[in-house]
Amino acid sequence: MGSRRPRVDRSVPPPPGTIRPFLFPAFLRTRLPNGLTVFVARLAGVPLVSLELVVPAGGQYDPQGQEGLSTLTASVIDEGTERLSSLEIAASLERLGGYVTTGADWDVGYLAAGLLARHLRSGLELLAEIATAPTFPEPEIERLRRQRLAEILRRSQDPSALADDRLSRAVYRGTVYAGSLLGDEKSVSALDRDSMLEFYRRHYALSGSALIAVGDFEPTDLLREAESLLGLRGDDGAPPGPPEFRLEPLPGITVHLVDRPGAAQTELRLGHPGVSRTHPDYVPLMVMNTLLGGKFTSRINLNLRER
Repeated sequence: MGSRRPRVDRSVPPPPGTIRPFLFPAFLRTRLPNGLTVFVARLAGVPLVSLELVVPAGGQYDPQGQEGLSTLTASVIDEGTERLSSLEIAASLERLGGYVTTGADWDVGYLAAGLLARHLRSGLELLAEIATAPTFPEPEIERLRRQRLAEILRRSQDPSALADDRLSRAVYRGTVYAGSLLGDEKSVSALDRDSMLEFYRRHYALSGSALIAVGDFEPTDLLREAESLLGLRGDDGAPPGPPEFRLEPLPGITVHLVDRPGAAQTELRLGHPGVSRTHPDYVPLMVMNTLLGGKFTSRINLNLRER
């Protein structure tokens, strides 16, 4: 006879395992003469490199009436340079076995690359060219504008997106954060190449930006390459600071209803202004929020689906 298996009470979640120590890699920080800050960390064991250039070009800098300019500029920036077309950029990345992605959130714009460590010089050279010599081709602008307008239309029919947008308008009313990073149909339709070039000129300066590099390389080699490819470019001057605003306290509990006929589900949002990212309670609050409703296994989902 085989041994009896221990009884398992499946109504009780298993206890958590032992917390394992985590050693974060040490970063070397250097500021180049033109104001670009470089953060470098060696992570040996896998022959890969991750690069990210972060610039002060997020959605908070969108001029009034040009909402969506930051994110559309970030989408077009890698579609051609003074030396390479978008197809030639794609071919170069294929030869390097790597990728480049670009984008923007509310705070920053970014250009990120991943590639094999042995191609570090070539990858950084390509990333630097995209960041410093974009041409913003008209055909690519129109193609990506049409995609953006289609996405805005899709979101206008999506209950989840409608709920997110209404919550932002309610909590951040009167500030740039009340809008959408994508912009709206009117603002995106009005964006043109000149507005992108002006936004790029004002906000993609290397001064005030940061390059983060992590991978299997010698930090001194990366710093030497970064200074050669980016650090010798002239100081563009400090970019404009983020707009100042004061978030007014909410007048009390308010309920906003968005009618979406035919929706298969009801979307609920509950929110209020939170604490600053630098607040000592920020991380504990994020953990608490995840326990309550931030994951599929969180309590609110468990109660709705299981109880």
